Amino acid sequence: MPARRSRLGGLAERGFAAADLPDGRAPADVVRAHSLLRAGRVVEARALFDVTLIRARELQLLPVQVRCLTGQGLAARAAGDPDATRVAFRAAVELFEETRSTLPGDEIRSAFLTDHLRPYQELLRMAIDDHARAGSPALAAEVLRQLDRLRARALGERLARGTDAEDDADPEDRADTADLRARLNWLYRRVRRLQDEGMPSAVLTAELRSTEHELLERARRQRLAAPDRLQAAAPDDEFNVEALQDLLGEGDALVEYGVVDDELFACVVTRAGVALQRQIADWPAVLEAVHSARFQIETLRHGAAPVSRHLAILTARAQARMRRLHALVWAPLAAVLGQCRRVLIIPHAQLGALPFAALSDGEETLAQRHLLAFAPSARVALRGLRRDPAPARRALVLGESTRLPHAADEARVVAGLFPQAEVFVGEEATLDALRTHAADADVIHLACHAQFRSDNPMFSALHLVDGALTVEATEALSLKACTVVLSACETGLAEQGNGDEMVGLVRAFLVAGAARVLASLWPVDDEITSSFMAHFHGALCRGVAPAAALRFAQAEVMRQHPHPFYWAAFTLHGRW
Repeated sequence: MPARRSRLGGLAERGFAAADLPDGRAPADVVRAHSLLRAGRVVEARALFDVTLIRARELQLLPVQVRCLTGQGLAARAAGDPDATRVAFRAAVELFEETRSTLPGDEIRSAFLTDHLRPYQELLRMAIDDHARAGSPALAAEVLRQLDRLRARALGERLARGTDAEDDADPEDRADTADLRARLNWLYRRVRRLQDEGMPSAVLTAELRSTEHELLERARRQRLAAPDRLQAAAPDDEFNVEALQDLLGEGDALVEYGVVDDELFACVVTRAGVALQRQIADWPAVLEAVHSARFQIETLRHGAAPVSRHLAILTARAQARMRRLHALVWAPLAAVLGQCRRVLIIPHAQLGALPFAALSDGEETLAQRHLLAFAPSARVALRGLRRDPAPARRALVLGESTRLPHAADEARVVAGLFPQAEVFVGEEATLDALRTHAADADVIHLACHAQFRSDNPMFSALHLVDGALTVEATEALSLKACTVVLSACETGLAEQGNGDEMVGLVRAFLVAGAARVLASLWPVDDEITSSFMAHFHGALCRGVAPAAALRFAQAEVMRQHPHPFYWAAFTLHGRW
């Protein structure tokens, strides 16, 4: 196969050269150099990478330069030259960061990062190897830095900027954007009505998708119009590990998972230092266990009635899956976590869909042992720990009961718990009510139908009576450091590829300014969720921190409904 690729690369290179197309010849040479490297012809590959890099610099082909520098690093490693390996990978990352900072839009930046992950991954691997040789806390901290460079970069940059490009748009552009969102909401309502009546419209569905695309393109153009501000506001590539340690109290820990060569590992940060826990589990085995656990939970997706006779057996099976996952991903951390009371978890890839609270050693669950919260990266966690969340005094509560019969009752109960509350139910649960009152709320509770859009996560949405609050629209809200509760189905799901960007509703509310977001991992039972939320908000109003209020609500529901489906769906994002 390497020989065939080399021949094809050679043919492409000669073709581009004959046609006098140097922009095409350089990428073809990169492909040919990688083929030579895979064939073990290291000296030839190294020379071709060197020559192609010079040509790419002359032509100002920045992506090709990044690939050449990455190739130089791989060739140097194959030649047994660690110093040259490190220099080449660092140069590739530095050049890539310069290029990436000029790109408009989270989607483009994330896609560009996904295409150029290799030098980051190799620097992470080298940091792990360095730690294996010496094992010092400083080297463990370096592993954490390298690991976190791959995590939620676009989100970190959005949070660091503080404002969106839409804020700088002229009034006419803002009005056009508002008109597009209004048109989109009309289309959502119309398409849903036709679907309910069994008369779907291909024409309206096509216009809906076209309008979504136009909204995203408008946002990209607005960011492109202000590249200097975006670049100036970009955070440093490396975050301050020591600052993170200082913000962790006694009994606090941050656990960030990573995978290299199918080995699951974790960096554990406490006030005392950073520890690297290697060889936690084989990643394919973890994936199989996660899939098996989710399968057991999904048996109740359509309610308990169809399986009521088998509920005890299904509960036992689900609990067995949670014990298996505990043994794989958590038990190996027991010694380094010690007696930590609060743990902030940064999951890797599919671990983001795992109900960590339900993991059990057979005697107690993680929810009983720890106060848990989640973040997409250590950089984002550091920012969250630096922000003091608003005390839970003023609440904004919306209950849209067209699809969820208990939503209005749930909203009224929740609102009645707070000393100050504005409640909108039924026909009053509108997008305008949310936009008008959200900025002043300490707690925002949304009980409604939700939809996760795997085809286009930016248009995952919460459905209120007059339209859909999409991810795209949510990011345009301006919130204080509030707590947002998404009492709906699958609001914690996100599109997670390389880089764990977590594109979904949780991310959108963090971008909008929220300090904490409570969201669900699977479809929740309407009636039991109403009881769950009463327990959660009751504790919150008594001055209990959200993570502790969540644990209280979980324990109350678990007493009557031990299956994890009923009590473990909700996870807290941002901080404790």
